Amino acid sequence: MGIILLIGSWIITILLIFISLMILGMGGWLQAPLMLSMAALFFPPLFAFLTGKGIHIAWWQRGIAVVLIYTLIMLSFILNPAVSIYKSPAYRTKLLQIYDEKLTQWPTPYESRFIDTKYGKVHVIVSGPEKGYPVMLINASGLAGWSWIYNVGDLNKTYRTYAIDNIGEAGKNELLKPKQIPHTGEEIAEYYTDISHKLGIEKSHVIGASIGGFIATNYAMYAPERVDRLVLLGSMGYGSTPATIATMIIAQGFPIKPVQDATFRWAFGDSPVLAEDFGPWFRLVMKGMVPTPIMPRSFSEEELKKVTVPTLSFVGSKDAVVGKAENAAALAGSIPGSEVLIVNSGHLMGAELANEVNPKITAFLAGKP
Repeated sequence: MGIILLIGSWIITILLIFISLMILGMGGWLQAPLMLSMAALFFPPLFAFLTGKGIHIAWWQRGIAVVLIYTLIMLSFILNPAVSIYKSPAYRTKLLQIYDEKLTQWPTPYESRFIDTKYGKVHVIVSGPEKGYPVMLINASGLAGWSWIYNVGDLNKTYRTYAIDNIGEAGKNELLKPKQIPHTGEEIAEYYTDISHKLGIEKSHVIGASIGGFIATNYAMYAPERVDRLVLLGSMGYGSTPATIATMIIAQGFPIKPVQDATFRWAFGDSPVLAEDFGPWFRLVMKGMVPTPIMPRSFSEEELKKVTVPTLSFVGSKDAVVGKAENAAALAGSIPGSEVLIVNSGHLMGAELANEVNPKITAFLAGKP
């Protein structure tokens, strides 16, 4: 029994130390030492090492101390809540500088609009012919509305596009509270319905990349009267969602270059174009932010059968974020009458294979086979 308790205490201690380092990496300078104190209480030799004394504490005293420390950690979050998703104003300034630099590459004339919602001000990049049919663009997690620079040129030949910065993530949005975001599918649909209404859009095509695809699917599922045609690019919700969330949390908690490099390769592949265009932004996001994004979950076949709008899904054969292409394609095929294409790319095929993907998207939106 003693050996089992010793092994158990080691496991709990290592886990708590790991969590402590993650919290520290996310800017929790107060919570991390408290968590480390809990680790010391679970493993007496660590306590002796930290205090320099061989102090004996009874098991019930340790239990009370752990409860008190945990209570202090929870109170620290409640009494001193985060007021921003950025670790400091300097990080936000740097990211907005990159954002504005990227907008100089926007291939057509555009305007920035801010839409008031119950969650705060939401930034939208509007471009294309004023009388063009509307297309809502919902970007991948960790990026922002500017990331559609590869696609809007072709779309704006015909369509009026609205690139919406994701709520709770890096961009020009101004949240009222960091954790006050839509969570359920119904709340997501209500949020985007409100945005489209205030933009004067009754119905539109919707294109979503990665988490944007998850959001777009929910929008089509719960507000089908608002969605004409749906395009999904490496959509979350169709693959290994828990593993992806865990990877991103670890990357946020350990914002050092080797972890950033590994995360970038995992998320975006080895494309030199993506490394150059997205690398500086993505690394700064991992280093300077604790985002509170809409969290994806895996859809079921039964749910997707409720999607009634025409849908085109792109799945990357080398997409480590979504996972096995065949499985993602099979699940995407649960949408009645949907078209699913497996392409030779990583997660961001809209940028990596723009010359291949864009014509297929515009043809699909036009209702052409």
